[in-house]
Amino acid sequence: PTENWKGGREPVPAISTIRSETETEQFLDQISLTHDESDYCWYSTSVSFQAEQVRQDDYVIFECDAADFIHVFCEQSYLGTSALPLFEDRRNNRWTKYEREPGFHQRVKSIGRLRELLANLHPGVSAPTSVSFRMHVLCVSLGMIKGDWQLGAKANMLDERKGLFPSPVPVLKFESDGKIIQELKQWQPTPKLEGEHLKLASSSSPFDTLSTLASHSEMYQTVRPESSLWPTWYYAKVPLSKALSSSENLVLDLKSMSKGYSWVNGSCCGRFWNVAGTNLPVGFLHGSPIQQTDVNQPTQRFYRIPPKALQNKSEHLEILIFDELGFSPQGISIHAIEEVQNP
Repeated sequence: PTENWKGGREPVPAISTIRSETETEQFLDQISLTHDESDYCWYSTSVSFQAEQVRQDDYVIFECDAADFIHVFCEQSYLGTSALPLFEDRRNNRWTKYEREPGFHQRVKSIGRLRELLANLHPGVSAPTSVSFRMHVLCVSLGMIKGDWQLGAKANMLDERKGLFPSPVPVLKFESDGKIIQELKQWQPTPKLEGEHLKLASSSSPFDTLSTLASHSEMYQTVRPESSLWPTWYYAKVPLSKALSSSENLVLDLKSMSKGYSWVNGSCCGRFWNVAGTNLPVGFLHGSPIQQTDVNQPTQRFYRIPPKALQNKSEHLEILIFDELGFSPQGISIHAIEEVQNP
């Protein structure tokens, strides 16, 4: 384990930014914006309503169609995240028969009541006469589908889309009775993360680049043990305690993180997602090198560090983490494991 972490928040898109398209009702597909160079795309809009509409003891619901996974923020406050589990088959097919097809529908419930959101948006104001704020939706692509059947019986993979969809119109509404607070038609898309534009992962000096990123938001010289509930980049330089044998591999244990990407010495260790399994172990894998986890246990927590990351025989590992909800990296650990030999 290491406690030498530094962190910087990913800034939200400004209202006017060179990288963003003009606000439009004709949403651009995420892949056409990112050119498949990133899993991430921001969609931002303005929300405003009068005080008489406010039910401070109610929860707020954001509803939209989007692919594949979203986090919703109001100004600098976290609203909520896509509900789990996500269904791989979007429509009914010869193998899957839903009573109600999940499609691309997203229903995100606020983690707190409206009064808590207003307190964060208008600190010190007990009864605002009007409410206005910028809403930011971070859309996350989880990769392309396996085949046509996952989009429906008569679908084609060419119909696969990513990002926030224009129809049905995204809405903000109350949970208690479903009354719509506002239809959200005008959106500003901003492809990729600021940390990606700054090339944090390939930087020869990640800490200095992280400081540049944090100049747009906030820098954590000492990382807190609790989650910040905000997309956050973390960096640490960790000494290697021993030399590896030829049969050992290094792995990152990311059980303390939420979802995101990891790099070691500039080499990507892949996406991580601390999501619980929902299916029972598969029988045909019994006795194989593939280890299965029980229901409600993380589907994966160990991530192999690529051998090329260790080729320079460095005595240190430079670890870069992007966590979509800013979970604390203080629980990350590094382990040496014996390579599984084929029988």
